[in-house]
Amino acid sequence: MICSTRLSWQIGYRIVTAIALGQLVCLYILGQQHARTLELAIDENLRSTIERLTTEWREIHGPSDPDRASVLLANAGRWLPSDAWISVVGGDGTILQATVPALLRDRLSTTTGIQKKPVNGRTTVKIDDDSARLTFWVLTRPLSAKAEPPVWVQVGMPANPWLNLMYGSRRNLGILTVGLGLFVAAVVFSLLERRLAPLKVLTATAAQTARGEMVEVLQLNTANELEDMAHSLNELQGKLTRGAQELYVSGLRQETVLSAMMDGVIAVDRDKTILFVNSAVSQLLELPAAPRVGRPLLESVRVHGIHQLISRALASGASQQTEIQLDAAVPHVLSLHVTCMPGTPSPGVVIVLHDVTDVRRLERLRQDFVANVSHELKTPLSSIKAYAETLRTGAIHDQANCMKFLLRIEEHADRLDALIVDLLRLARIESGEKSFEIQCVNVRSLVHHRVADHQALAHSKQIELSVTDGDPLLHVRADEEGFRQILDNLIDNAIKYTSEHGKVTLRWFCTEAMVSIEVEDTGIGISPEDQKRVFERFYRVDKARSRDVGGTGLGLAIVKHVAQFFGGQAYVHSEVRVGSTFGVRLPMTQPTELSTA
Repeated sequence: MICSTRLSWQIGYRIVTAIALGQLVCLYILGQQHARTLELAIDENLRSTIERLTTEWREIHGPSDPDRASVLLANAGRWLPSDAWISVVGGDGTILQATVPALLRDRLSTTTGIQKKPVNGRTTVKIDDDSARLTFWVLTRPLSAKAEPPVWVQVGMPANPWLNLMYGSRRNLGILTVGLGLFVAAVVFSLLERRLAPLKVLTATAAQTARGEMVEVLQLNTANELEDMAHSLNELQGKLTRGAQELYVSGLRQETVLSAMMDGVIAVDRDKTILFVNSAVSQLLELPAAPRVGRPLLESVRVHGIHQLISRALASGASQQTEIQLDAAVPHVLSLHVTCMPGTPSPGVVIVLHDVTDVRRLERLRQDFVANVSHELKTPLSSIKAYAETLRTGAIHDQANCMKFLLRIEEHADRLDALIVDLLRLARIESGEKSFEIQCVNVRSLVHHRVADHQALAHSKQIELSVTDGDPLLHVRADEEGFRQILDNLIDNAIKYTSEHGKVTLRWFCTEAMVSIEVEDTGIGISPEDQKRVFERFYRVDKARSRDVGGTGLGLAIVKHVAQFFGGQAYVHSEVRVGSTFGVRLPMTQPTELSTA
C-alpha cells in the first residue's frame, strides 16, 4: 500500500506540476494579450479623439488661437468622455486651454515633458497626489503643422481604471486558473487512486507472501498488465506454498529419521554452535542433559577428542574419522566421522557418532575364539601325533605299553570329537539352524531323570548329588532335548569342578512368571572378575584343571545360548573356595498352553 501511495503521489505530482506550468504559461500569455488589447483600445480611442479634434480645429475660422481653443474645448466637451481631458498647448509648452481642474492643470503644466516642446505620440504621465498616485495616458498631436509656432492638442485619459480592470482581470483569471488546477489535481489523484487500487492489493499480497502468510487467490478484473501480474503472483504463491510444504515435510522426515537413528548426529557451525542434535547423542555420551540448539557445543559435550576432530575438519576442509574410548559408567568405544558442509569456506560440520563397542568386543572374541580353538585342537592333535609316532617307531611291538598308547590316542580323539561336536552344536544354535520344538516340559520329571543319569559319575568321585524338590507342577516353555542339554552341562560342570566328598544340589522355584533351575556345588568357586566372562567360549577359570577334567570350554556357552533361544537367561553366583551356583530362568507355562516356536 505504501508503494502504491508513493507511486500515485509521484505520478500525480508530475501531472499536476505539468498542468500548473501550462496554466502559468497560459495565464501569462492571456495577461499579456489582455493588456495589449486594452492598450490598443485606449490608443484607438485617443487617436479617434485627436482626429476629431483636429478636424473641428480646421473647421473653426476667425477667432484667435486662444479663442479657437476655447471653442474647440466647448464643442469637445459635449462628446468627450467624462474621465478624459483635453489641453491645447502652444509650441513653447504653454497650456492655452484645458478641460482639467486648476489643480490638475498646475500639475500638468509642471510635468516633465509638457512644459517643454510637446512630443508627438503617446506618453504616460504619473501624478502623485496626497491621497493616491494617478496615472494618465496622454496622446499628443499637432492641430496644425503650418502654424508658427505650432499648436498641439493633448488628449489624456486616466489609466487607473483600465489598470485596475486589467489587474482585476488578471487576478480573477489567476483565481480561476488555480481553482481549475486544484480541480484537475483532485480528478487526477482520484483517477490514479482508482487505477492503482489493484496495485495496492498486489503490493499487500506480495508483502504477505514474503512474510510466509497464507493469502487467498487474487482476482483482478482489470484486463491489463496488472491482471497478468496477479496471475503471475498467484502462480508464484502456489509454487512457494508447495515448496514450503515440501520443505516442511522433508524437514519433518529428516528430523524423524535422524531422531530415530541409533547413531548420534550433531551439526555445528564454524563457531561450534549447535545447529542440530538428535536424542541418541545424550545416550551415547551419557550426558546429564540433552544439548540444546543454538548453544555452544562445549557447554554440553566436554569430550576433547570430538572438539579436536571438529577443529581439524574445519581447518583442512576434509572429512576426519577416528575412534575414542569413553571412560563412563559403562566404558564404550565410539567411532567419530566428521564431514564438512558444502561451501568455501565450510559453514560448519556434521558429526556422526557410532557405538562400536559390540563390534570391537566381537572382534576381540573372534580373535580369542580363533586362538582358543587353535590351541584346543592343537593339544589333542599333538598328543595323538606323538603317540602314533611312538607306536610307529617300535612301541607297537611293546606289549606292555602299546595298549596304553592306543588308549591315550582314543582318549584324545574322543576329546577332539567332543570339542568338534560342541562347536557345531553352538554354531547351529547361534545361526538358528538348530530347530527346537517348543513345548510344555515338566521341570521335576526332567531334573530327576538327568540326576539319575549322573549318579554314577558323582558316586565315582565320591560326590553327593541330590535334588531339593520344588513345585512338582511347574512347567516351562522349552524344547525337551535343549532343556536336557542345559541340565547335563550344568550338572557335569558342577561335578567336574567339585572335589571329592563335595556336594552338588539341584533345585527349582518360581519367580514372576519365570522358573529358575539352579545347580549348587561346593567346588573351587569363581572370582567376581571371572564371573563376567564365564559364559564365553573357551573361557576357563583354571585352565590346567579344566584340561585335566576333560572340559571343552563350551558347555556354559551352550547353556547361555539355548536359554536365550527359549526366552530365558543364564546366571551365576559364586564365592572363591566356597562354591558356585549356576542357574537358568525359563518362561513358565501351563500344560494347556502349548505353542510352536
